[in-house]
Amino acid sequence: MIRNYYFFANWRKKDVAFMNSIGLNKIHEAGVGSFSVEEGPIYDKLLERFSRKNGFFSKAVAKEFYTIQANTLFSREDLDNSHNYDLIYTGESKGDPKPMDSFEEETFSFRCPECFTGRSQTKPIKLNYPKWRKGELHFTLRHHDIIFVNKIFFKSVLEPLGVNALEVKISGKKDVSNDIIQLDLPEANSSLDIEGSPYDIEDPCDLCGKRQYSMQIPDFFPPFIHDFEFSICKTKEEFGMGMRKVIISKSFCQLLTSHGWITYDTNNLTPMKWW
Repeated sequence: MIRNYYFFANWRKKDVAFMNSIGLNKIHEAGVGSFSVEEGPIYDKLLERFSRKNGFFSKAVAKEFYTIQANTLFSREDLDNSHNYDLIYTGESKGDPKPMDSFEEETFSFRCPECFTGRSQTKPIKLNYPKWRKGELHFTLRHHDIIFVNKIFFKSVLEPLGVNALEVKISGKKDVSNDIIQLDLPEANSSLDIEGSPYDIEDPCDLCGKRQYSMQIPDFFPPFIHDFEFSICKTKEEFGMGMRKVIISKSFCQLLTSHGWITYDTNNLTPMKWW
């Protein structure tokens, strides 16, 4: 696992000289600029120099300096060792939901109107018919945990595994779609061991007090507290705007990669912690 960090500042000439002296040649002149660097000796030197807050050495801090974790990359070994994965890529975003101005209100109910937790779908989703690319099997909307699938693929590959589906309606037509279905993802049988993890950084909602978790990927994805058998499920926990994480097992991951649904890499998958 490699963490990448984002650095931003109004860099001075001496800041540029320092970065060049440690072998970081990403800022070439003074002024506002940003770059990312992976954790390691150079990252440690940058953090040690530019994070000083008090005393004489505070003058070393560049103006407007800040740093945050940008992303986390996982190796093939990390992926191989994991038994379950957070499915990051749930499809290309396409297909406008209808009605555009009241889609949320007409399709879902929410426990909290402030943070949109407790989202529950109350009726079939209606779409403008999307343009399928050749060989495309799935797509999503603005919600990454709502997945639409080619009906033939679903019937031949996913339904025999016990995966369920919901009907989808096409705008301007009375009948349901004959080639698109929505996956009906079951909720996990266990909570995640997420409290106190790097994902547990969000404040509770001021209105309902419900806590959601970070959509960023700061580390391995937290494991389930209790093991259970599944192919694909959604977490009990919510990760912003009431969205759940979609978790798949290793065997289901292998099935999806074999059909070209995803690529076996960290752009598509976050390995769940296994130890």
